[in-house]
Amino acid sequence: MFDAEAMGGRVRMLRNHHGWTQEELAAKAGISYSFLGHIERGTRQASLETLVMLAKTLEASCDFLLTGEDTVVLTPEQAHVLWDVASSMRRGLGAQDGEEE
Repeated sequence: MFDAEAMGGRVRMLRNHHGWTQEELAAKAGISYSFLGHIERGTRQASLETLVMLAKTLEASCDFLLTGEDTVVLTPEQAHVLWDVASSMRRGLGAQDGEEE
């Protein structure tokens, strides 16, 4: 279940982390100061467009703002490197266990 107050708290926490006032974050995200106050208190909900703008501005994921959890998304290049590392480790562990590579 979505918790608007919890999301607002995460927006506030990240805003404070950046050292911004509500006025500064609102200007950067292209929303009004009063609407940001409502979002932070959980009394109004952001549209999808506003959520994305807040996430980008706060350098956070929409997942984190909505749920407090973060989903890691890899670029194709990062996924390829990770696959290569995992494959090398698997081969190395197999060789240690006496398995053929």
